[in-house]
Amino acid sequence: MISVLYMGQKPLGERLFNTVLGNSEAFRLAFAVSNEIGEETWWKSNNIYITCRERGIPFISNARRYTERILELMDSAKPDILISVQHAWILPAAVLEKVGGRAYNLHCAPLPEYKGYNSFSHAILNGDDSYGVTIHEMAEKVDEGDIILDKRFAINGGETSWSLYNKTCEAGVEIFGEFLRLLAKGAPLPRRSMQGDGKFYGRNSLDGLKLINDAADAREVDLKSRAFYFPPFEPAFFIADGKKHHVLPPNS
Repeated sequence: MISVLYMGQKPLGERLFNTVLGNSEAFRLAFAVSNEIGEETWWKSNNIYITCRERGIPFISNARRYTERILELMDSAKPDILISVQHAWILPAAVLEKVGGRAYNLHCAPLPEYKGYNSFSHAILNGDDSYGVTIHEMAEKVDEGDIILDKRFAINGGETSWSLYNKTCEAGVEIFGEFLRLLAKGAPLPRRSMQGDGKFYGRNSLDGLKLINDAADAREVDLKSRAFYFPPFEPAFFIADGKKHHVLPPNS
């Protein structure tokens, strides 16, 4: 049986946590790191914390970087692997070394093209016609390490950031299932090195981009209304007569 340290949050992180939990013949949860409070998050859920509390699974809050507490619990729980799904912060090398480098992250974007944050919006703003999701081996540098599995799919003409996010989650569920099957069989994981440098987008990479500079420019209105439609966050907007006017895409 493989002992797993699971670090994740958000709807996809919670969904895949339950997937690991449901494969109890092959996997055991050593402990989990996630959000303890749900009301303050945009997804309004803390299901990993609730499940851990109900089942007696050791839990550490990700509200702060509790690295020392994580390392101490790793020493006692001795997880075989680390799985990260939309974890809140970058892991230091000391944590990765505790599992002998067997640390894997599901990144909701194609790599190496989109490292970091806000990839759904940037892919639409950049006019991409395809997108993807990636499981990769974790390295000290964010969104680096060999690619284990990935899946690419088309970006439709009317795609919004929200619809692209949901499409990515479903693709993530699919390749995560394959990833667990490979681990359970004890088979060598497929891997390939990332080709090219890609681009890293920071947490604040959308700052200033939501403003529609010319409300008469149909292309700009269409592009930004789709790129920034992700409830409950503020959508794109233009300023007229000193007032802010939000713009939503059709059928939103």
